[in-house]
Amino acid sequence: MTVRLQRARPGSPELQALVDELAERLGRSVAVDDPLVRMVCTSRHFGDEDPVRIGTLLQGRADNAAIRYVLAQGVTRWSRPGFIDGRDDLGLLPRYVVPLCERGHLLGLLVVVVPEKTLGAEEIAAIARAADAMSAQMYGEHIAADTRKTDERDLALALVGADVLTVDLRGHGRSGTPRHGYRIARLSRDVLELVDRLGLDRFDALGWSMGVSVWWSFIDQYGTGRIRRFVAVDQPAAVAAVPLIGCEGSHVHPDSQRFVAERIPGARLHVFASDVASSHFPFPENPPAFNAVVEKFLAEEPARGA
Repeated sequence: MTVRLQRARPGSPELQALVDELAERLGRSVAVDDPLVRMVCTSRHFGDEDPVRIGTLLQGRADNAAIRYVLAQGVTRWSRPGFIDGRDDLGLLPRYVVPLCERGHLLGLLVVVVPEKTLGAEEIAAIARAADAMSAQMYGEHIAADTRKTDERDLALALVGADVLTVDLRGHGRSGTPRHGYRIARLSRDVLELVDRLGLDRFDALGWSMGVSVWWSFIDQYGTGRIRRFVAVDQPAAVAAVPLIGCEGSHVHPDSQRFVAERIPGARLHVFASDVASSHFPFPENPPAFNAVVEKFLAEEPARGA
């Protein structure tokens, strides 16, 4: 009996953006597979497509023979990136494979098509940086999926005396997945419509990673009149924001956060030492420490005229 693997769940818009950015930088086809070598995200072609890649795009997974060959190379046990040889009989060009791991967990495989089986130093460095960001993103999504199984108050947002509302943006969590409207400006409009519907005239806002960009866009379009306090958590500098909470161990370097925070009047910046929280996800990693910082900030009265 022949058993075919089911399709993997598609990756998030944030993960897809990282894949596309790397592919455009390299001028090579890039994909992220899950540990069973099922496609999660993929870039456009760059003239290096092979029958395996085309079949994967059409079917959502590679042929079983190709999957068996890739797994037989031991890629799920690799501790560092490496090449797998092409196979003409399978229609497979050589690939550079990077295990995407975070805290000892294999989250997936970053796969770059490299027909010549040679990469320059700058290409390897770019792939390494992208792999770190992808691992962090996938790990955060994994944590978010797990935490949804528990009471939301256990999420490090259990602030004393506060009512907490967590928002699933479109295409995320339990919200719908329309085929349009994934620009930051549209996401911030979704937030506005939500707070309007709930009748929230004054509230505190907290954004994490890309969510910080959504709040910056909200402020840019609709002002700060309804926001009493705003907390920004570990947002990549490439997204052009200033995190007010960061971690020494995060792929988002704290120096970029310090630089921008110094230029915002009244800003508070807290960077967790690596022995307190050492990733892009301080709130599930160390809830008491994260809560303490946020609670202290929210308890402060805004300066007059703020």
